Amino acid sequence: MYVYAEGTLSPFRQHPEKYKDSIHVFAGDFTCDSDKYTLVDTILGLWAMCSAQKLEHPELQELHSLICKHRATVFPVSFFDDLIEVMDRAPPDMERLRDSKRLHVVTHP
Repeated sequence: MYVYAEGTLSPFRQHPEKYKDSIHVFAGDFTCDSDKYTLVDTILGLWAMCSAQKLEHPELQELHSLICKHRATVFPVSFFDDLIEVMDRAPPDMERLRDSKRLHVVTHP
């Protein structure tokens, strides 16, 4: 991921001050709060892929740790109910996710 600031594009990892804000999607301002519900499935899928591939990519390990630290506010119960706990108890077939749907992490040399 990259950040465009002050006319330049730089790797997201160079902007740790933005990490916490970027994972708190549901704390953001939406024109219609009900639109947040349309993101739940997508965020669950991204979380499953991040969990499946965190050991392969240092960037994902950092992201996974940060999300775990702020889990209650990243996955608010008002939107996710118990879906995150269900995934913890019976995670998707992570091996299959790892093999079939590679999350491509782009790094800057």
